[in-house]
Amino acid sequence: MKKPLAIAILAATIASLAAPAAAQSVYGSGGGPCSNWTANLKKRWPHLADTDWLMGYISGVNTGRGPGSRMMANANVEAATGFVAQFCAANPQRPIFEAADALIVELQAPQPPQMPR
Repeated sequence: MKKPLAIAILAATIASLAAPAAAQSVYGSGGGPCSNWTANLKKRWPHLADTDWLMGYISGVNTGRGPGSRMMANANVEAATGFVAQFCAANPQRPIFEAADALIVELQAPQPPQMPR
């Protein structure tokens, strides 16, 4: 009984991430094109502002999902910003928030088991 509900929730979440840009209000760095993210990588303060926007966006998604949502709980900010940088390098005209949405999908993907050290 729980599995069909989980599948329905996952499908609804993915569908909401695929909403057209016109249906979303995105403020701050995330509303700009990926070319801005790429250009800001070499500029300390603009890159920090972009990174702050990204972490806020992910925090907002966590808040919207309610208690228990802990994406980036063990935050590897460098890996997250690296993912967005790769997305943006490949898609300079796409908005930054689409790179953030792609990161969120990646963070939700099942992770392979880690080998003990």
